[in-house]
Amino acid sequence: MRFKVLFFFLACIQGACLIFPYSLKAEEVATFGGQPPITADIFGKKGGYVHPFISLSEIYSDNLYRSPENKIEDFGTYIMPGVWMALPGLKVSLTPVETSTITPGGMTLEQFDYQSYRRFLVYFSGGMNMERYAEHTDENTTSNTMETRLRYQMKNNTAFEIQGQRCSAHEQRGAGFASTLEDYTSDYLMASVSFDPRGKLALNADYTTFNVDYDSNLYRFRDRVDRSFSFELAYPVLPKTRLFLEYTLIDVDYRMALREGSKENQYAMGLKWNFSEKTRGILKSGYGARTFDSPDTESIDDYIIEGRISHALSSDTRLSLAAYKKYQETLFADTDYLDSMGVTGTCLYELTSKIFLDLKILYTTGDYYGSGKKTGEEKRFSVSPAAGYTFAKWMTFTLEYTFENRSSSYATGSRQAGSNTILLNINAGV
Repeated sequence: MRFKVLFFFLACIQGACLIFPYSLKAEEVATFGGQPPITADIFGKKGGYVHPFISLSEIYSDNLYRSPENKIEDFGTYIMPGVWMALPGLKVSLTPVETSTITPGGMTLEQFDYQSYRRFLVYFSGGMNMERYAEHTDENTTSNTMETRLRYQMKNNTAFEIQGQRCSAHEQRGAGFASTLEDYTSDYLMASVSFDPRGKLALNADYTTFNVDYDSNLYRFRDRVDRSFSFELAYPVLPKTRLFLEYTLIDVDYRMALREGSKENQYAMGLKWNFSEKTRGILKSGYGARTFDSPDTESIDDYIIEGRISHALSSDTRLSLAAYKKYQETLFADTDYLDSMGVTGTCLYELTSKIFLDLKILYTTGDYYGSGKKTGEEKRFSVSPAAGYTFAKWMTFTLEYTFENRSSSYATGSRQAGSNTILLNINAGV
């Protein structure tokens, strides 16, 4: 069934897909390039308070279920309306929280610090992603994400912040069970307090809760609530560069006795720098030790690494790199944890003032462990070249191709699946 939709395209930000941090990323077909953000300059220097947007996409996939056999192809339409609001007004939307159902504590990677001299900020973003397929209409689904952020900064540079996200989405097809759509709802809430005197020792403390609930009883064994506490000391060693020490405690509690909860203590040291919008990054490494609720399950420990760097090589070329190595949760009932590592690289090149090229490469690998021994492994690779055209400050067009290959081996056997996806997208907003 083909949807013909007529929308009145409203004007400005390119990052409509970023408002859907997990549902779109999980499908890996809705990351519409890394084009520079469209600002609200067309409405004056002060920007606006309310920014509606819409994104329309047509996709083709030769393996909709990411299945190693009996591949099924289909065409689809993605309709993604939404809005973001800020008080005081902002020209560009804030970077959304990136959460994952398999990451203890919820947040996939540490965010860049919010840089502002504003005394307070009230921010909200929300939107939905309506997926409609031509033939396999039983795969039609609607995801939605809402995010809010409240921040107050005192004159002595003490800041209080609350950040929350509610996401109703689904796992990537083929990630856990290839034959069904694994719908879930996640709730992320973080409260933090920081003291940051200029040029002196800075303190920061966070408390986070992350709830995951699956819609189907078939996946209820994954339901859990994570609670984490983090404390950080940071000291400037160079201009706009800080050395920091960090301690994090993550308590993972599954609701069903079928899965075993755990507690993980992480100790890390790292650097943060923010020279300008052209160059910023976070690098940290340390040690993580996890103990399980059952005394019969052996505790584990290993090194952890996390980093993300964004650097503008020139006025028209920007590189971004993100990497991690850490323990994660799994989607399978007969495993205890996943020892994982991954790297993502993106390159954005502005060919002209209106034409841009974008390339994203992703590689992840992980070993599954259960009952104290390795039970399987999984590898995933994807590459997504894209080209785009900026019609105006408020509208962009993107053509993207994605190749993905996933291989896995378990005690029951091994499998390998590949898919090719083509996406046409139009973004518009104010």
